Amino acid sequence: MFKISRLVAAAIVAMQFVSPAKAVPVSTETFDFTGKCSDCAGTVSAQLTLQNYTLGDPITSGAGGNFVSFTYDGSNLLPAFTFTSLTAGLFVRGAIMAPLPGPEFVQVGVNPSNLQFQSGTTGSWFAGVGGDNGIDGTWSVPVPEPSSVAVLAAGLVGFGVMRRRRRNV
Repeated sequence: MFKISRLVAAAIVAMQFVSPAKAVPVSTETFDFTGKCSDCAGTVSAQLTLQNYTLGDPITSGAGGNFVSFTYDGSNLLPAFTFTSLTAGLFVRGAIMAPLPGPEFVQVGVNPSNLQFQSGTTGSWFAGVGGDNGIDGTWSVPVPEPSSVAVLAAGLVGFGVMRRRRRNV
């Protein structure tokens, strides 16, 4: 049994040197926005999804950019809208800084219609073309779902059990 597992491990290592190049894994992170309306009713929310993003880096679009998508959930005055990295005329500016939650300068829009969303470092924000605007805008990172934490915990317990079994053998 020990020789077979060593043989399999050696084969896996060898295959990594002769296999074709693998794609670099892409990590994505979604940032949530909430803000109080000044001209619309209640609060609004939006989601910004970035890939391979480090807090403090500029948000960029185009080839090699980190922008994936932005969704404004709408209000009683303005319908919801979404931009993706494939949206024609897309422009993005700003950065998400640490620590979160907090107000950040982020601007996402489309030319020539100038449909856009912008939040400022003072918490002010607006959406649309003369649409919604408000105060107390903050960006945050969603807390992992309890099921994600449970899967992680189960994996760590399984790892501990396997390690303990190896010590006893």
